[in-house]
Amino acid sequence: MELCTFAIEDGFPEALVRGQKLVLLKDVHYEHLKTLPNLAEVKSYLEEECDYADVWENSNVLNVTDTSIKRGLEKRVADEFEFFEKNSVGTLHKFLWYLRVPYMIDNTVSMIEGIRNHKKEHDLDANLNPLGIYPEPRNLKSEKEDPNVLYETVLVESPLCDYFLRLLEGNTAYTKMEQIGGFFQEKHAEVLRSVLKKFWIEDFIQFCEGLNGISADNMIHLLKTEADFMTINVIYNTFKDEKKQREEQRKFLLPACGYFYPDCHYHFLKECDTFDDLKAKCAISKRYQDIVDNIPDPTQESVPTNAPSIDDLMMKERIRLHRITYDEQANYSVFMSYLELRNQEIKNIDWLCSCITTKLDKGNAAWKKIIQTISEES
Repeated sequence: MELCTFAIEDGFPEALVRGQKLVLLKDVHYEHLKTLPNLAEVKSYLEEECDYADVWENSNVLNVTDTSIKRGLEKRVADEFEFFEKNSVGTLHKFLWYLRVPYMIDNTVSMIEGIRNHKKEHDLDANLNPLGIYPEPRNLKSEKEDPNVLYETVLVESPLCDYFLRLLEGNTAYTKMEQIGGFFQEKHAEVLRSVLKKFWIEDFIQFCEGLNGISADNMIHLLKTEADFMTINVIYNTFKDEKKQREEQRKFLLPACGYFYPDCHYHFLKECDTFDDLKAKCAISKRYQDIVDNIPDPTQESVPTNAPSIDDLMMKERIRLHRITYDEQANYSVFMSYLELRNQEIKNIDWLCSCITTKLDKGNAAWKKIIQTISEES
């Protein structure tokens, strides 16, 4: 039924995002980038031969850095996404808001951490992703002289306030802003980032259950996989902790969703004490099994220098999933997939820029450490 009615409100923006898939860099582009001697030529090639014309029109040609290139690429993606938003209504508009939330979380946590560490305003701005910009983070900078007002701004005025308030649920000790400030001071930035994204993914899955059938099926699969990746990452990175600390950390960070949930949830909280235990649970899916079979045991003192990281292997599987979402029509998931593929493209370019600036030998394996976002046939 959705094939008959989808185009009434959402056909045009879906056509836009499907068309934009054509501009993603292919292998021939990456191979050419590897041959360039400096960042000025990288910038020129991206402007003249790729879909990044006029991105750096006001930049200093003589002072091209990997940071300036990355910032320009991020701004282009944010502009594209804003155009999709302006051509969306109703459910799709809300869906696109959810896609922005992880970037809002990254920006907010980075801003809080930067202010706590008394970073300069220029350095604070440099860490903000344009996709996650909203008015309140800009206001946070003016509150750096009073941390309590800073946290009040986050809890009351931020669009993420519901997620921040969930952090405090059940903690009756936090009734005053000074106590709430102490709570945030205690939490490491990465822990705070992880738990906020846990709330986001639980919320987003619930929202996606109300989408049309094709969109719901694709999005729930993508998000459940993402939740399982969160779970595996938390388990993998807490093996070295003491058992009590490990259980507390896992209870705080494990998402209550995904293919592991609820059957494996108790086991991960209480009984998953060794890397072999994690491998046994990942046997529910060959995709997960292939990942854990190819990463080192984190409890071992010596780790092979050429061992792939868990993040790299998860990203390869994530990109594979996002590449195939385009196979179905009337499908909201192509918006998420395009965003993920475009951002991986930025990571690829940024990585090659770092290889060029450090003048790595062309035979170095680092040149191959990029994840192709699109096949030549696409």
